Order: sequence, then structure tokens, then C-alpha cells
Amino acid sequence: QRPASWKWKAIAIPYRRVIPDTKNRQTLRIPLNRQSLAILKRRQELCPESIVWVFPSAALSRVGSGRRKYVRLMASSLRRVTGLQITIHGLRRSFITIGRRLKRYEDTDRLSNHVDGSVSGKHYDGTGVDDLRETCQLIANEIERLMLESTGAKVIQIHALDALPWQTVAPNTEA
Repeated sequence: QRPASWKWKAIAIPYRRVIPDTKNRQTLRIPLNRQSLAILKRRQELCPESIVWVFPSAALSRVGSGRRKYVRLMASSLRRVTGLQITIHGLRRSFITIGRRLKRYEDTDRLSNHVDGSVSGKHYDGTGVDDLRETCQLIANEIERLMLESTGAKVIQIHALDALPWQTVAPNTEA
């Protein structure tokens, strides 16, 4: 399950982990890094308790809407707002690539839910969420460093995407 469709019940902020439903139906407990935790805490503070979705869609504000109840991140929408060629799968590939550059092969595979089909992987791998926390944080720190320190990096304030459906977004008038 992609983060866009996560429900609050799948997130254990006090324990800094997420338990998503995955496409291979294998339970995946992943640690929350500092950066993700900050985003989730901010969203939770702004979100009324009646909203079950972490990233609810604007359809929630329309009574009787049969539309999807969580945000759908389309590459075309991200491109329109940011001017960048971004895909969700591209972000996943970047996460994996950075983890491999950091020489954290096995942990990166576990964090991206690549299943070890060997006998040892199936029956003897006792890796838990806390064992993956360091690698997850290292990858997040490297992504943050690349975003902030790379030459030619483009930092974009996405006010419209940051707002929740029940909030009004004022147009950005900053020059």
C-alpha cells in the first residue's frame, strides 16, 4: 500500500513505525525516520479525529462524494505543481539506490519489501523494525543532504498540496 492510502491506525507514532498492507500481502513494519515523523506529527496535529486517512483527498469535503477518500499522487499533478519530472516509483528507486550506495544492501531490500526467498530468508531472518531504524535514518539523511546541498537543487514550497481538505489555501503571493 502506498503512503497516500495509509490510515492513521496503521501508524504507531509513539513507536516510530508504520505497518502498511503490502501488495505481496507480507506484513511490513518499517521504521519512521526523523523527517517522516515530523511530517506525520504535523499532519496529525492538523487533522480532526474523524478523518481516518493520513493524506485525505479533497473529496472528503464534498458530502455524498463517491470519489476516493485519500489523495492520489499522479506524476502529471506533481509535474504541474513542481515543474519536476517526479514519479512515485522514481522516488522508491532513488531510496533503494541511495541505500545501496551506503552499502546497506540487505536492510535496503527489507525496507523496500524485497522478499528474500531463500530458506534462510524465509525461516531464520529475525530482523525487526528496530534493526532497520539506523539504515532508514541514514538513507533519509542522505536524501535530505542531497536536496539541501546539491548544486542546482530546486526547493519548492507546495502550499496547495500541504493543505488539508477542510482548510482553505490562500494563494502564494511571495515573489
